[in-house]
Amino acid sequence: MMGRPRKEPKSEVLAKDTKLEGILKDLRNNKTDAVRLVEYLEGNSYKESEHTEEFCEAYAIAIIQTHCKDTTREDVDQAGGGIAGSAEDKAELMLAACGFLQGFTYERQGQRNHKYYDYARTYNQLLSGTWHGESSITAKLRPILNDITWELTNTLFDIKTQRVDKKLGFLNQVPKELTLPAPHNAKPTKDPITPEPTGLRLIRLLKQFIIDTKNTLIEGPRPKISLVAILAISAFVGFLLLARIILGSLSKETPINNIYIVNDQISLLPGEREKLMVAIYPNDANIELLEYVSDNANVAYIVRSDKDRYVVALDDWQADAVHQATITAQYEEATDTASVTVQEPTLTSLETQTGIGENQSTDGSGENKEGG
Repeated sequence: MMGRPRKEPKSEVLAKDTKLEGILKDLRNNKTDAVRLVEYLEGNSYKESEHTEEFCEAYAIAIIQTHCKDTTREDVDQAGGGIAGSAEDKAELMLAACGFLQGFTYERQGQRNHKYYDYARTYNQLLSGTWHGESSITAKLRPILNDITWELTNTLFDIKTQRVDKKLGFLNQVPKELTLPAPHNAKPTKDPITPEPTGLRLIRLLKQFIIDTKNTLIEGPRPKISLVAILAISAFVGFLLLARIILGSLSKETPINNIYIVNDQISLLPGEREKLMVAIYPNDANIELLEYVSDNANVAYIVRSDKDRYVVALDDWQADAVHQATITAQYEEATDTASVTVQEPTLTSLETQTGIGENQSTDGSGENKEGG
């Protein structure tokens, strides 16, 4: 068994094929990008009429299972990137993140990450930390998954470049039917026990008290129900109804437990903006409760337009200034962040920035600046 990975995975050297690396990263968010993966690796050997979406997903699964590899810390240091660990652990984590693992096909990657972490942290050596909450788990897994993707990219690139036709040549090795692999044979970690709210516990105890009292009066040596007992039960029933009313009024605002920023790596030119894509859990919670903060409002800040939030890069470009900012979405203890980089403008980019649009200047009316 391979040793646990270092606490801070790193990839000091760029992947050998950044386009392929991008496709593999996109695959973690949307498994339909498996089609792009096949097109890119197999070129004109891919035929849409023959290779269905299910085939492409089976292709992606086979690629991950076949080409993730064992690495030691020495291997990682020599390569300048990647992560130490076993091929089996890497492949399973990558498959779970993509939604290609049995039992972990949830729609959102954040939910897949959370559920897989709870299941596999007792045996997958890449999950060495103790993390709580979907946002925290997703943030911790992201660099690990990026390093696995970096390694996989370089492996596939090396195979392609060694072939005469510059294709991976993997089509014939894909199973005819799509079958999701099962996780390792390990006992699932028990889900954390959520403390029962005090009010609900009180209601449950009152219900049980009424049932026990009724049974005692009926089944006891004197089956006659006294007036005092009836009044006591009536009082508790009244209290029960009152508690329900109070709890109902207190629970109208569902708290936000987890926050997930989908586009957490944002690149803008001065004056441009991009809509911040934010998901919350539970889904019925009020997303308007979120607060947004920029740690460098001289580079980028948040504006509100109706119910949407946009990250805006300042118009002024200063060559000697820092051109990065971190945007934080938060509600009480739940947080997630997005990294914003403002690129140096070119003559072409300046000429194309006209009007107000999705990636254009945001000096229009009706928008409120936040997080300064």
